[in-house]
Amino acid sequence: MSDFERIQRCLNKDKAAWDEFVEAYSRLIYSAIHGVLKTSGSRPADLERADEIFQSVFLALIQEDFRKLRSYTGKNG
Repeated sequence: MSDFERIQRCLNKDKAAWDEFVEAYSRLIYSAIHGVLKTSGSRPADLERADEIFQSVFLALIQEDFRKLRSYTGKNG
Protein backbone atom coordinates (compact mmCIF):
# COMPACT_ATOMS: atom_id res chain seq x y z
CA MET A 1 0.00 0.00 0.00
CA SER A 2 1.32 3.43 -0.89
CA ASP A 3 1.63 6.25 1.62
CA PHE A 4 -1.12 8.12 -0.19
CA GLU A 5 -3.49 5.15 0.03
CA ARG A 6 -2.70 4.66 3.72
CA ILE A 7 -3.40 8.33 4.41
CA GLN A 8 -6.67 8.19 2.49
CA ARG A 9 -7.75 5.23 4.60
CA CYS A 10 -6.77 7.13 7.77
CA LEU A 11 -8.87 10.07 6.67
CA ASN A 12 -11.80 7.65 6.28
CA LYS A 13 -11.34 6.72 9.95
CA ASP A 14 -9.89 3.28 9.24
CA LYS A 15 -8.28 2.33 12.58
CA ALA A 16 -6.14 -0.40 11.03
CA ALA A 17 -4.73 2.13 8.55
CA TRP A 18 -3.96 4.55 11.39
CA ASP A 19 -2.17 1.79 13.28
CA GLU A 20 -0.14 1.02 10.14
CA PHE A 21 0.64 4.72 9.71
CA VAL A 22 1.91 5.02 13.27
CA GLU A 23 3.97 1.85 12.90
CA ALA A 24 5.43 3.01 9.58
CA TYR A 25 6.48 6.47 10.75
CA SER A 26 7.17 6.11 14.49
CA ARG A 27 10.87 5.38 14.15
CA LEU A 28 11.43 8.18 11.63
CA ILE A 29 9.59 10.77 13.72
CA TYR A 30 11.23 9.72 16.97
CA SER A 31 14.69 9.85 15.35
CA ALA A 32 14.00 13.30 13.94
CA ILE A 33 12.92 14.58 17.36
CA HIS A 34 16.05 13.21 19.00
CA GLY A 35 18.23 14.67 16.25
CA VAL A 36 16.76 18.14 16.69
CA LEU A 37 17.09 18.02 20.46
CA LYS A 38 20.69 16.82 20.28
CA THR A 39 21.79 19.42 17.71
CA SER A 40 20.16 22.20 19.71
CA GLY A 41 22.51 21.43 22.60
CA SER A 42 19.81 20.06 24.84
CA ARG A 43 20.69 18.55 28.18
CA PRO A 44 19.88 14.88 28.86
CA ALA A 45 16.83 15.97 30.86
CA ASP A 46 15.52 17.78 27.76
CA LEU A 47 15.94 14.63 25.70
CA GLU A 48 13.47 12.92 28.02
CA ARG A 49 10.86 15.27 26.59
CA ALA A 50 11.20 13.42 23.28
CA ASP A 51 8.38 11.04 24.30
CA GLU A 52 6.09 13.96 25.05
CA ILE A 53 6.92 15.65 21.75
CA PHE A 54 6.49 12.36 19.90
CA GLN A 55 2.96 11.94 21.26
CA SER A 56 2.17 15.56 20.42
CA VAL A 57 3.14 15.03 16.78
CA PHE A 58 0.66 12.19 16.32
CA LEU A 59 -2.03 13.99 18.29
CA ALA A 60 -1.61 17.05 16.06
CA LEU A 61 -2.12 14.88 12.97
CA ILE A 62 -5.54 13.67 14.12
CA GLN A 63 -6.88 16.86 15.69
CA GLU A 64 -9.66 18.73 13.96
CA ASP A 65 -10.68 15.71 11.89
CA PHE A 66 -7.14 15.02 10.61
CA ARG A 67 -6.66 18.61 9.42
CA LYS A 68 -2.85 18.39 9.28
CA LEU A 69 -2.85 14.94 7.73
CA ARG A 70 -5.30 16.18 5.08
CA SER A 71 -2.72 18.77 4.02
CA TYR A 72 -0.39 16.01 2.74
CA THR A 73 0.12 16.48 -0.99
CA GLY A 74 2.57 13.73 -1.86
CA LYS A 75 4.84 15.96 -3.92
CA ASN A 76 7.85 13.71 -3.36
CA GLY A 77 6.25 10.61 -4.75
